[in-house]
Amino acid sequence: MKKTIILMAISLFMLSGINAQTKQLTIKKGTNLSTIDGKGDDEQWQDVDPVAIDTPFGNENASVKAWFKMYYTDDYLYVYVDVTDDVHIPVWVGKADNEKVKDVHQFYDKVEIYFDVNDNLKDGNGPAYIGTEGGGGTIAPGHYQFAPWFEEDGYDSPFLMSGLLFGSMSDQAMVCYSLREDYSGYGVEFELPLKKFLNDKGEYLSKEAFENLPQGLGFDVTVVDNDADDLGRKRVVWCSSEQEAYYNMDGCGIVRFGQSSGIENLKTDTGHAKTGICYNLLGMRVDRNKKGIIICDGKKIINK
Repeated sequence: MKKTIILMAISLFMLSGINAQTKQLTIKKGTNLSTIDGKGDDEQWQDVDPVAIDTPFGNENASVKAWFKMYYTDDYLYVYVDVTDDVHIPVWVGKADNEKVKDVHQFYDKVEIYFDVNDNLKDGNGPAYIGTEGGGGTIAPGHYQFAPWFEEDGYDSPFLMSGLLFGSMSDQAMVCYSLREDYSGYGVEFELPLKKFLNDKGEYLSKEAFENLPQGLGFDVTVVDNDADDLGRKRVVWCSSEQEAYYNMDGCGIVRFGQSSGIENLKTDTGHAKTGICYNLLGMRVDRNKKGIIICDGKKIINK
């Protein structure tokens, strides 16, 4: 009996190793945007492929459809997140009169993006304080969160982000959010200066340093959805679906700087066999025979 249990445990471990995959995105180099307006319709964005944000966080069932785009220049890292949401409940609409925005904004509609610029991406940390989820200690170096909440008079108004959790990015990172004209959703656009990212060695990164990160740039996106339906917060993410990136970024995706873009499926460090799982260029799982360009086990396939 004991031997059977051990064998079952080993089998489950091997299966989890085979199924556990890390998404990778290779981003293109472009030119600086002239304005940050939250719309994502500038010419520079037209040649950047959208990447789906469609993985439920845990058992949460968000009702949004979302995707992001990303590219870099000599000076900045640009991220645009597009969210289709027919019920927009930002914190300024949903919070009770006796609640403070700083205490409850994370439970209402918003976009959160996360970065890990350290050489080692598996250190068990995120941009929150090191230690338990209750906080305490010091901020984990090299990890960043940008998670602006909506303000009633803040739409279409670019602003510099500030706050202790943003470390060296305080008053450096530009962001703007904008509602669609038909109120069917919103966009959030970020302009992040490359040379203001600081790693756990106390080094500010250059463009060349980003291009040569040994494990790539740790990255994830979380879209928070609140429909005022008494079900509270529901989230979709790009990658980290079992642990909040705020506390632990080990489950996040990887971004590499290059001349091409697209989603790849990376094998885990366990060295197990190929999974046969395929993705389209939006990062969604597809059948291996689906027509068009798909990515299977890290290789690009063109099905006609």
